[in-house]
Amino acid sequence: MRTSKPIVLFIPDNLIADLDDYLEYNAPKFKAKNLYFYYVIHYLIKQQIIHKDVEYHFITTKYLKKITCNNIGTLC
Repeated sequence: MRTSKPIVLFIPDNLIADLDDYLEYNAPKFKAKNLYFYYVIHYLIKQQIIHKDVEYHFITTKYLKKITCNNIGTLC
């Protein structure tokens, strides 16, 4: 039986609390778990550490669907 390794996300605690508060009152128009937003923030922080000389880091919808869920971009 194959088991998956846990995903470790490095996100500041205060950012998680602020994001949870924001998403509670300003929910997106599509269904998404908060974990998906955490992963995107983790990805952006990681990209900024790896590519210090780049000011902007782009994420395509195709990549977001791959790492989170397929309903991104569709309304509830």
